Amino acid sequence: MPLLDEEDLIINPTTRVPIVFCLDTSGSMSGQKIAELNKAMESFYSVLLEDRTAKYAADACVVTFDSDVRVSRPFENVSHNNVPRIESPSGVTKLGEGVEKALDCLETRKQEYKDNGIEYYQPWLVLMTDGKPVNSDPVVIERAAKRAVELEAGRKLTVIPIYIGGASEQEEALAIMNRFTRIQSARSFDPEVLPELFRWISMSASTISNSGTGDEPQINFSSFVPQMQSANAIL
Repeated sequence: MPLLDEEDLIINPTTRVPIVFCLDTSGSMSGQKIAELNKAMESFYSVLLEDRTAKYAADACVVTFDSDVRVSRPFENVSHNNVPRIESPSGVTKLGEGVEKALDCLETRKQEYKDNGIEYYQPWLVLMTDGKPVNSDPVVIERAAKRAVELEAGRKLTVIPIYIGGASEQEEALAIMNRFTRIQSARSFDPEVLPELFRWISMSASTISNSGTGDEPQINFSSFVPQMQSANAIL
């Protein structure tokens, strides 16, 4: 664990909202998609930093998946204002491996909270891809999906599945993403909607962080209605 984060867990006793962003960084994410994703991350931090409680409650981690899986940003409190930036997408789409790593990161973070006597709200997994899995082991996909669904059923995880790809792969991609959740249905958006969507995610995290432990509201992904209507929603 980075020294800064270890110190933060000691001096900042705020009840936490752990959020892991599991993001597709394969080659097809180049161009507008990656640009909008980076804007979206900026929006996420901007909203939380305006909330005096939420900015100390929200802990964010970024896991990226392409031909490899990386913890691009280990868990860190949003108050540090260290906005992640994704560069140079490349490779294929190892979605299952990405989700598995994201769940591992959440489990490690929860143990760190316990070791430091810090309470936490239900963790979030924000899963985003622009295509169906490529070179992702079906066994890993099944294993990660089972873990996610079991955690969700036990009210130990909220999954937000986002698809920003084209129509040709949409049906198959959404079906696969829905294997990781039984409560929230995967939804399709155009890339330019991402900043607005991530603002909604951060506002939802703010709402949770201002509630009582154990009484946090259940977030309904279907309640997000973009002001900038996605073309995918029209077609």
